[in-house]
Parts: sequence; structure tokens; C-alpha cells
Amino acid sequence: MARNFTDGCIFVPLSAISSPALVPVAIAEISRVAQIPGQPILTTLKASISERKLLLVLDNFEQVVDASDAIADLLQSCANLKIIVTSRVVLHLQGECEFHVPPLAMPDPRQLPPLADLESIASVDLFCQRARDVAGDFELTEDNALAVARICAQLDGLPLAIELAAARTKILQPALLADRLSNRLKLLTGGSRNVPLHQRTLRDTIAWSYDLLTPKEQAIFQQVAVFAGGCSLEAAEAVCAGLDADVIDVLSSLVDKSLVRRISTADRDARITMLETLREYGLERLAAASRLDAARRLHAEYFVDLARRVNPGPVVPEWLRRCGLEQDNFHAAVAWATGPGGNPEMGQHLIGDLWRWYWNSPTEGRRLSTEVLRAPGAEAPTVGRAKALFAAGMFAWNNGDHAAAAEFGEECVAIGVALDDELRRAWGQSLLGMTMRGDFERANALFVDCKTVFQRRKQPAAYAYACIFHGSLAATIGRGDVASAELTEALACFQKLGETQVVAITKFWLGLGRMRTGALDQALPFFEQCLPVLQAFGDLKFVNMTFIAKAVIARSQGDMARAATFYAQGLVACDKAGDSEGFPTCVEGMAAMAASAGDAERAARLLGAAEKGHPMGLPPSAPFDATYEQFFMQTPRPSRTCSGRVQNCSWPKEKR
Repeated sequence: MARNFTDGCIFVPLSAISSPALVPVAIAEISRVAQIPGQPILTTLKASISERKLLLVLDNFEQVVDASDAIADLLQSCANLKIIVTSRVVLHLQGECEFHVPPLAMPDPRQLPPLADLESIASVDLFCQRARDVAGDFELTEDNALAVARICAQLDGLPLAIELAAARTKILQPALLADRLSNRLKLLTGGSRNVPLHQRTLRDTIAWSYDLLTPKEQAIFQQVAVFAGGCSLEAAEAVCAGLDADVIDVLSSLVDKSLVRRISTADRDARITMLETLREYGLERLAAASRLDAARRLHAEYFVDLARRVNPGPVVPEWLRRCGLEQDNFHAAVAWATGPGGNPEMGQHLIGDLWRWYWNSPTEGRRLSTEVLRAPGAEAPTVGRAKALFAAGMFAWNNGDHAAAAEFGEECVAIGVALDDELRRAWGQSLLGMTMRGDFERANALFVDCKTVFQRRKQPAAYAYACIFHGSLAATIGRGDVASAELTEALACFQKLGETQVVAITKFWLGLGRMRTGALDQALPFFEQCLPVLQAFGDLKFVNMTFIAKAVIARSQGDMARAATFYAQGLVACDKAGDSEGFPTCVEGMAAMAASAGDAERAARLLGAAEKGHPMGLPPSAPFDATYEQFFMQTPRPSRTCSGRVQNCSWPKEKR
């Protein structure tokens, strides 16, 4: 469909989302629309896509059907927007057109075609393929052709139902299988009328397959349904530990019966996954057995512990890959922790330990940290809350909202003092210090104090982060002496710890420190070294800032073509990251080059676009202010502070 929509198609998977309020957030994140503090995300989203000719595909909408009003609002506000929704429930919106996904082609058991033609029918072909997977000698013959045709017809040609049925050919001949299916499906006659017939058939097929399991298999099937996006064997064993069963043996049996699937990951560890429909059924059975709440608690406890265990490790690709595999489970754990009967402090610990994982997705990190800080019962001044406050502050800082970061830092410090926990106090001080651009002396004192604590408590990673926070602040405000000393110390520490990504970030700040003192030739090698690493890790915030730095250097050297390329690459990174702070800086840089070339109209238009791109009223990319202005202001341009930029510019009247 992409060629039919000027602005393309966007696919939004919703299977891991259970709250209707998160649907606009999910759409915004995948659409690369940055959240504006204080403004509802739906308002921001409508403004961003109002003029775009766009197709949204929202997949697995049934569990968030109460978000239908938000979808209607989007459609009404965005004239060129089209939406395809996959769901088991009709949305009942004006203008909605229903399309029931057709089943696979089915044979008519009353009029069987020749054997070769029968096997070419899609549903029969699928059944035969899956039957051979479990019984290698299976063949479609004249003797079983009618039974196979009956199976496919009775299952309405639904692929999942056919696969589940075919898995039973390992123990049941097709004729016996067809009889059992026939008896089961008769029970659906009096089922609900508000769901499609084929859905009722699918549910009955799952129930039939489930009823064939042993009690231990049923218990394990129910329990592993709490995992979102699959799980490792270690996680399955932990959550199923109290069920008095050999978890690995039972899971192997469930794999054989096509109720769970086994996949291999990059490190060759087995991972168990479950189709979403099967998972939903398992959760229903778990709830019916009055074990759902207990299972969700065990699930959350495991992933809180996992986050604690991975937290001290270095940020390397393997660490990021492992966290990435469990992202849906992290979200599910937070959803339980912040919901009725949950434990908000568990969610706070989880987010606090995973702040480095969400560093590359600060909008998502900020949403989750807000959830765990605002959940009922989350107000108590605990270690968990202090950790979550630090994480929320880091995400706010990364989003450019330094005022919010300072507030989080102050509360974190206060909790540390109240608990007499000097580590929590020191982490809060390090966060608070990096927000104090206007009071470097106070910030300097905070950093000296927190680094002393980290050294005394033998916390090398915390000490290294305090050094980089200190050095980055110094580099931002032009204190080259402090920046060089702190960042050099941080670089040595992170290299020793194996923190590949943070080594690259440290090199960026070292380059910026040189840049702010005018030593551009010394700065450039740092940017060249850090850029490919930052790109490999997907740290788009610092990728963008590195491109901006390279553009400023290229422009100072008179190489406008290279500068334009760097600004364009920075804009791409901004777009992907939803970076509301970096976008205006790139656009203003392009405006400066347009002004240098004498194209005042283009420069003015770009400046207007840059000003519109300042949702938080920030100056352009604060780390660059002094050096940026040094080159930017060489060319006459409208005053940054005036409201009527073009009218007050110093260009000739005919160019205004």
C-alpha cells in the first residue's frame, strides 16, 4: 500500500499493550512523534500527522478496544489518514468498514476432487505439511482423503486450527481425529453471537487440544502464558518452580503438541514463545484456576531480579540484546506492579536498574518511570523510589527537559538523606549537578561530594558516571580545564569497565570540550572515533549531536557541502529518536548556510521551522550554544528573541 500514500505506511503492533491509554503512545513512538511535556500525547500526535497522507495499521486491537474513541478522534482530525485495524471485536465507529479475513480454501467433502487436486487446495496442503512434521511417514491417500477433507472443512480452513489438529496425527489417525473434532464443534452452537463463527471454532480447537493435555501439562501451559513475547528456559523454570513438574520435559511435550514454540536465539539459548491466541486462552484458564495473580507476581519477581542482575554489567551489544529480548516482559512486570494488587516498589526497582537500557529510548523510559512513580502507594520514600527518580531524571535530561530532571534529582537526594543512604543521596547529587548550568560552583561541590562517596563505597561504575556528568556539564558551559580532567578520568574508568557505548559518549564530550575552546582540529578526531560506535548502539541522541558538531567544524572550515550533509544526517537521527532538542539546531544550521549563500527567504523559512520545533522553549541544543553562535552569528540573521523575526532582520528590505 505504500505507493498509495505519500507519507507511507506505519505498522503498530499492540499485542504487548493492555491499557487503552497507551495506544496513542505506541502510535507516537513508532511514528517518531516526540512527547511534549504537559501536553496530551494524542494532541501532539494529531498535530504531527494532521496534514500527512498516511496509512496506520494497528495490529491486535481487541485488548485495547476502549481506545476506539482515540482512533475516531485521530480520523476526524486528520483528513488524509486511513487506518486498518486487526481485531476480534468490531470498533463500531462511523465510517468503519468490516472485512473478515477469509480462511484458506477448503474442499467439499461431498464432492472430492482427484487426489492430486485435493492436495493442492491450501487448507489440505497445510494439514499435510504439518502432519509430516510430526509423523514423517504421513501421506494423503485414497483411504484418508475424505477424513482430511472433513477436518479442514470442520475447522473452517483456519491455519492455527489446522496446525493444532495436524499435530495430533502423531497419535490419532485422520478418521478418529475428524470424529473427535466433529463432536467438539457441535458444542459451539449456543455460543456468543457477537464474535465471528471462525473465532468460536478456533477457541474450541484450542480447548480441545488443551483438554488432551495431562494435568501437569495444563498447569505449565497456563503458567507460561504470563510471559509476554516469550521467555528463556531459565525464566520458565523460575515461574513454574512450584508446580511439581519437570518444566523442561513438559515444555518439550507442549512443543510437540504445537501449543508452544521453541526458537533459537543468537547465543543458541532456547527460547519459548506462544501464539497470542493461545496465550490469551492460557491466561483465561489460569484465572479460572485462581492462580493468575500469583503467577503474575512470580513473573514480576523474576524480571525484577533479572534487571538487578544485569544492571552491574557493562553496556555492550550482548547486554542490550538480552534486555531487548525481554522488553515485553519488563513492560508486563511494570503493568502488574502498578496495577491493583501489585507492588509499585518492585516496578521502581526494575526501572531504576534498567535506566541504561532505556537510555536509547528515553520517551519510553520516561513513560514507564512515570507509571511506577505515580502508581497508588508509590509515594513512600524508599530505595526503589529513589532509583526510579534517578532513572526518570536521566530520561528527562536526555529529552532536553532539564527542569524536570532537576526536580527528580532533588527528591532523590531528599530520600537518600531521609533513609541515611549515602549511595542514593550521591546518585541524586550526580543527577542534580548535571542540570546546574547556571550555578557551576554549586554543581562542582555536589560532584566532589558524590564522587567521594562512590570512591569510599567502592562503586567504580557510579564514580565513572559522576565523572562524565561533571565533565559534560563543564564542557557545555566552556570550562575546558575541568572538562578535560573529569572526562579523561571517566574515559579511563569506562574503558577499564568495558563500557563500550559510554566510552563513545565520553569521547563526544571530550571533543565538545576541545571545540568550545576553539581547538577544532583536536576535537574532530574524537567525533570521528565516537560516531560509528554510537550508530552501532543506536544512541540517536548522541549520533545527532555528533553530526551537529561535525557540521559546525565543517562550516568553520568553509566546507558548506559537507556541513549540509552532516546537518541532514543529524535530522535523520532526530527524526528516528524523536529528538525535540536537536531538530531545531540542525534546521538553524541549515538556515545559517542559506543566509551565507544570500538566500534570505529560505533562511527565514528555516528559522521559522526551527522556532516551531522548540516545544519546550529551549535554546538550540544547549551544549553547542557558545561554539555554535561563534559560527552561526557570523551571518546576519533575525534576532533570536524577537517575535517577528523577518521584520527585524538586518537583510536588505527587498530580501525580507
